[in-house]
Amino acid sequence: LVVEDDPLMRQLYSALFKRNSFFCHISDNGDEIINYLNSNVVDLIIMDINLNNTYLNGERINGFSLLTEIRKINKLKKLPVVLVSAHSIPLKNDQSATIDSLVYVVTKPIVNYSEFVSTIKKLIPN
Repeated sequence: LVVEDDPLMRQLYSALFKRNSFFCHISDNGDEIINYLNSNVVDLIIMDINLNNTYLNGERINGFSLLTEIRKINKLKKLPVVLVSAHSIPLKNDQSATIDSLVYVVTKPIVNYSEFVSTIKKLIPN
C-alpha cells in the first residue's frame, strides 16, 4: 500500500512498482486506506509523512497520525512501514512513540531506485 498525496510521486511509485512486478494500491484518502487495510492483505506500507491533502474521519492528518491509527488495528501491529519525507525528521514526543522496529525512514528525493526496490524486497515476506 502506498500512501501519497502528490500526483507526480503517485505516478512515479506506480511505474516503479509495475516495472518491478509489485502490485500496489495507491491512495491519499485516510478513510479508504483504513478500509483497504481492514479488508485486504498488505505486506508493506510506504507512506509520505507530510500528507497535505489526507483526511481521516473528516480531519486532516499527517503520516504520523495515520500510522498511529493503523497500529491500532490488531492485525497491523507488526506490518512493516516505510515513512518517506523530503525533510529530515526531528521527532516530537508523540511522534517518537509511533516509531518502532518495524518503521523505516527514507528521505526524498529517492536517488537510488535500485536500492529502494531492494530494501522493499527485503521487507516483504516471500
